[in-house]
Amino acid sequence: APIPMSQPRVIADPRQDKPRDNRALVLVRSSQRMLLIDADTGQRIAYYPFFSRTARWRAAANTPEEVEQEAVGLLSWNREQFGALTTDSHNAYFIDTPSSPTDENHSPLVALTLEREGAMRWSIGGDDGGDEPELAGATFLGPPLCRWNHLFAVVQQDDKIRLVKLDKKSGKLKRSIECLDLTGHGFPAAHCHLAYTPIPAENRLLVRLPGGAVAAVDPMEDAPA
Repeated sequence: APIPMSQPRVIADPRQDKPRDNRALVLVRSSQRMLLIDADTGQRIAYYPFFSRTARWRAAANTPEEVEQEAVGLLSWNREQFGALTTDSHNAYFIDTPSSPTDENHSPLVALTLEREGAMRWSIGGDDGGDEPELAGATFLGPPLCRWNHLFAVVQQDDKIRLVKLDKKSGKLKRSIECLDLTGHGFPAAHCHLAYTPIPAENRLLVRLPGGAVAAVDPMEDAPA
């Protein structure tokens, strides 16, 4: 069985009509899917994606065993950003599983609507940008922070690390702030394997950068402090 990549998240069931019902949902990721589970019954309510990633990977691999091993290694142990997720109690936000076990770049950021049992709200980034063309070619380095009624995420695009402000409902880009130009720096590719989620600090956001640096960003301004 696929090894879960992250600790389960337990939230109040947004589908319930009466808050006193005290029902809960469990969100957890495996090496293939995001799972939505009823906390009381253990029943799987929904999952994403609706097809098996490894079945598609298998066509490019020598044996099914190699595919499974690479999937577990890639997603369960070596790529922190694919195991992390965030939620605002209405939606779940996470980086989609890569289209192949050797290509983790340009994986889109996905929002699932929990009130509609995991229906997709939007998907942005990836090769063509999805629902936000301005983020074409962007690599999300971690799930977003839910803050000030918006989403804030760290992306790598055009050899630059940026903090992007996103509309929660549509995924549309509201602001893009450059934090670091990677041109000529030669940072190891491993920096893309961590989960870079902005950290709130009063009216600023702290953005971890490759090499151990941190940028303090005012989300209302165009440049980090």
